[in-house]
Amino acid sequence: MSMVTEEGLKRGLRKYYGYTEFREGQCEVIQNILKRRDTIAIMPTGAGKSVCFQLPAVVFKGLTLVISPLISLMRDQVNALCQNGIPAAFINSTNTPAEEYEAFRDIKAGLIKLIYVAPERLQTAGFFEFIKTVQIDFIAVDEAHCVSQWGHEFRPSYRFIPDFIESLPIRPTVAAFTATATEQVENHIISMLRLRNPFRCKNGFNRENLYFGVEEVRGGKRREMKLMNFLDNHAGKSGIVYCNAKKTVDSLCELLVANGYSATRYHAGMSDNDRSEAQDDFLFDRKTIIVATCAFGMGIDKSNVGFVLHYNMPRDIESYYQEAGRAGRDGTPADCVMFFSGQDFVTARFLINNSTIDSKLTPAEALESRKRAERRLFLMDKYVHSTGCLREYILNYFGDKTDYECDNCSGCVVESSENVSETAPKRVRTERRKEIGKEYAVDKTLFEKLKSLRKEIADEQKVPAFVVFSDAALVDMCKKMPANRAEFLGVVGVGEVKADRYGDEFLEIINGFERVEAVKREGRMSFGELEAVISESYKPVSEEVTISQIADGINVILAENSFGRIAAAALNSQLLADDFLDLDENNKKIPSEKGAEIGIRVENIVGKNGEPYLRTLFNETAQAAILKSLITAVRGKFFG
Repeated sequence: MSMVTEEGLKRGLRKYYGYTEFREGQCEVIQNILKRRDTIAIMPTGAGKSVCFQLPAVVFKGLTLVISPLISLMRDQVNALCQNGIPAAFINSTNTPAEEYEAFRDIKAGLIKLIYVAPERLQTAGFFEFIKTVQIDFIAVDEAHCVSQWGHEFRPSYRFIPDFIESLPIRPTVAAFTATATEQVENHIISMLRLRNPFRCKNGFNRENLYFGVEEVRGGKRREMKLMNFLDNHAGKSGIVYCNAKKTVDSLCELLVANGYSATRYHAGMSDNDRSEAQDDFLFDRKTIIVATCAFGMGIDKSNVGFVLHYNMPRDIESYYQEAGRAGRDGTPADCVMFFSGQDFVTARFLINNSTIDSKLTPAEALESRKRAERRLFLMDKYVHSTGCLREYILNYFGDKTDYECDNCSGCVVESSENVSETAPKRVRTERRKEIGKEYAVDKTLFEKLKSLRKEIADEQKVPAFVVFSDAALVDMCKKMPANRAEFLGVVGVGEVKADRYGDEFLEIINGFERVEAVKREGRMSFGELEAVISESYKPVSEEVTISQIADGINVILAENSFGRIAAAALNSQLLADDFLDLDENNKKIPSEKGAEIGIRVENIVGKNGEPYLRTLFNETAQAAILKSLITAVRGKFFG
């Protein structure tokens, strides 16, 4: 792979992640990192920040160190990397001494490309002494807003990162990544991390697949009923309910469980084991709903979150947009709704005025910090009371100055009653996002079969289902109906490693479903009738052709008679079974002695990428001789 050319990077993107094109800003960020230029990338949740530091790690000869704030995030990303064929590991408090020793050994041997650590780990003497002996080419600081006292997730341990970097024998390239940062926070991140003349990437913050809604709700019981109505309207969807207090999380979770909802809870007052269990229940889809404080969710990669509901108003837009952005990460439509009341504003102001101030701040700095928090709360209050487009308000807040009417928020949807969230979701499902919705309209039976297989594989490997394939990938399988490995690689999110690991099992379900649907087709001719049509319509040509060209000709006949497509791989399999083809020592298809006698030959070809491969050719005599095999393959696909 080329270090900086877009073509070379796309090959890596295709191989490891199953995507043919970069998202906005990704390629530029990666190229600048590979040119060893410090970088800061501000990209909304779901925009592919992780690829921006994972793909360079594959290219760099040395180690990439990823500084990440949460153990759960490390585990999820390492699981996903290993699924994609990129060797990675994490070192944190969950490692046993044997596991930590194994990780250090593999790093020393050059077997690991990325190592994930928490910022606190950088201060431990044992880790620092070891890491000085390793070639570190690149350091990625994830959730970089944590380094800034101006940010909404200030974490003091992030302040030690620049000193750690400067103390290394050779300073590596450094890049900072975050989903939400105003210009002030962005500049503070650059200053605090001591980035050197960084390349700046600040993508648009718009997430078109997300619906934004606000609803004023007075009274605790009324709010509880509104929540359950909302959940009933999102039955079967995986979602997060955010609350501003631990006791609210506890009482609300108890209420939901008592009323038959599949719910769990998460907050800082729980034990580490209880939090870990709750998070796994949600990630592994054992629980559909998680009720949580803001302690949950940073870096959560769960791609199939269908809604995020804020039971109380957050204190600032940054927190809200990052939490809401955990919905719809795979691009599918999702709803982000907030309940609020005047009491939420009073509570938030009380928490600001009584919060613990960093002891390192001077009294003047502490006062300024509280003033900034109150200003952010004021702007949050303006958001919930806005009569205009909520999306436009959010985009303008983050510096995307634009006039916007999205028709995908409660501000743009014309209401016929005072209750936004009761009317808007219904309208959303029927009138808004028609184009987005059409992209995900697939056969539900096939989709559920693929989901069931995905769960079996995930359970066997002890990883969340979305780590195997996202919902968006399953949707694309349903739309494209791949018939062989080459076509399976054309599915969004299917890279080479996953195609090799899972392709046969998913293709078996897809092809079996296709045969069942063919049997259901009204007015379909019998096999004898189809055989007669193929025998009459199939005409060998004088020039040599490939099996793919033969398949194209057969598919024209099938389409004219209301049948689906048959893949070249299915024809090749039948030719192998009928002894027209054989396999060489490298498992490549070549003409058998029988095949060579009828005019099948093989030639060596050099592809566009410079790699040699074998191409099997059929002359006119061979095309006629294999007709019976072609018909047998058609029968196997459509008639069982």
